[in-house]
Amino acid sequence: MISVEQPSATFRPAASLGGFFSPRAGHLPFASDLIAALKPSLIVQLGVGSGDSYFGLCQLVTENDLKCSVHGIDIWAAKNNGSKPHAALFDAVSRHNESHYQSFSHLVRKSFEQAAAQFEAGSIHLLDIDGCQTYEALKRTFEIWLERVHLSGVILLHNISLRTGDSGASRLWNEMKVALPHFAFRHGNGLGVIAKSFDDAAEIPYVAELFTAQPEERNLIRRYYAACSERLERSTRPASPPAEPAAEVAQSLFQVFRSRDNQYSAVPELTHAASPGVWINLRIDLPEGTGDRPLRLDLASKPAVVDIATLALRKEDGHTVWSWNPNGGPDQLQADQLQVEGAASRLPEPEFFRVLALGPSAQVFLPHLSGADFEQPLELEIRFRVDLELKALKELTRQKPAPSSASPAIVEAAVAKAKADSAKYLAQSRIEYDAKIRQLTAEADARIEATRTEIDSLRSEMEVLKARHQQDMEGQAALLEEERAHHQVTRLEKETLLAQQPLMLQELSIAQGNVEELKAEVERLSGELATSEFDLSELRKLNARMAAALEEERALRIQMQESGSWQLTKPIRAVGELFGPRRKY
Repeated sequence: MISVEQPSATFRPAASLGGFFSPRAGHLPFASDLIAALKPSLIVQLGVGSGDSYFGLCQLVTENDLKCSVHGIDIWAAKNNGSKPHAALFDAVSRHNESHYQSFSHLVRKSFEQAAAQFEAGSIHLLDIDGCQTYEALKRTFEIWLERVHLSGVILLHNISLRTGDSGASRLWNEMKVALPHFAFRHGNGLGVIAKSFDDAAEIPYVAELFTAQPEERNLIRRYYAACSERLERSTRPASPPAEPAAEVAQSLFQVFRSRDNQYSAVPELTHAASPGVWINLRIDLPEGTGDRPLRLDLASKPAVVDIATLALRKEDGHTVWSWNPNGGPDQLQADQLQVEGAASRLPEPEFFRVLALGPSAQVFLPHLSGADFEQPLELEIRFRVDLELKALKELTRQKPAPSSASPAIVEAAVAKAKADSAKYLAQSRIEYDAKIRQLTAEADARIEATRTEIDSLRSEMEVLKARHQQDMEGQAALLEEERAHHQVTRLEKETLLAQQPLMLQELSIAQGNVEELKAEVERLSGELATSEFDLSELRKLNARMAAALEEERALRIQMQESGSWQLTKPIRAVGELFGPRRKY
């Protein structure tokens, strides 16, 4: 799924109107591969803002030579007043659009619900949704626009990892991924990728491989695009602090730095673009704990007054292992234990931890937290507010000196110290900053190359497994064919037996009749045999009586022949025999 020929390997945005690298623009490398594979004919982005992400999509349409219509929908309202239009920002975005993408790009200045009527059902191939809305508004937006997405279309939902008070993307994502094919990226405040219909989207190999990837391959894909995003950020970051653009979006970067091997490094997942003037409840995952040095908070990418209300570290099960708030008891961290360094100074404020930040080097360090509880995955929760207009500082300078409050002199001293510290810090770190940028870019390139090598190795293993699977399938097919032939023979035998069954039943019926006749004959013969046996028994008795009579006659004859009278009459018997009846010849 990932190769050196993909657009993500070389993609660079042509312009950045916002003046800084936004987390949303960090997902353009993935969008470059998706658009190359999807080849959409209609792209719609809900929430354009300064246009960094939107014009990146337009650039990708041009680079892929697509016949595609792109629509950007936004009301372009001021961040601190949703009903008031941001005229300067809209003018800047419109001018850039007319200069570069007027032939196919259309800016629609309407609400998401109003603009939906312009699009037919099933017409959108790629729908890009800004997740910085309340849950109710975002769910309503999703339901309205889902029916306008093509069956093979893809939906992108931003900020699914961001859990601030006004963002419902995380909650909506947890609901949507249960019912729809999905893939989630964690960098750049998170990006959810949804297919409306997997059967239709699966016809596109890149999309099918994305949604069917196994857990190990999913992690490789996430690491690859996170590295692409990081390299993109490094390549677009200027060597010195940028000048304020005329139509810059009023935002500032808030970053958390974790130390590994005693070195602090920036991670895209630990960066948040903070809107000014509102309290933000930010939750950031620390998969490897707090690190081997104190956590570092870089408060702002431009001059600002930053208020911190609460800090907390929680385990995955929700158990709090460390927390702080300014009104905490004796077991809570005291405000003076937070260390302020770089181009920053502490300002007096009883309710919050207030810091005057004069640039990107404004830093606050938490205490060093060690032990088993801080070496496991944790979630850092921060409630903070960014004041880019320095209202709090201006208010302090207008206050009259009082024993219980800071005087303008104290404030001026704090500002002077912060400026001096900032100048000193920038002078010392400019060379290190440039070297670090080059080092991080090289490291990002190396990680991308390593990820590619790992993916190529995995692909080779998958080819071997595929070959084995093919052999197994062929063996199974041969066995199946043999079983099919055996089944055919068995079926023929069964059909033959079924055809013979009526004759066999007839023969069985005849045999059963013969058996009945034989049984009757046997019974008759058994009766005759019994009669014969009785007659034989009587004959044997008669024979015994006759034998006894003969034996008795023999005995009498012998007795008579031996008697005297028999002997005296013997001559007379002889004469009688001589003169008896003459024989006739």
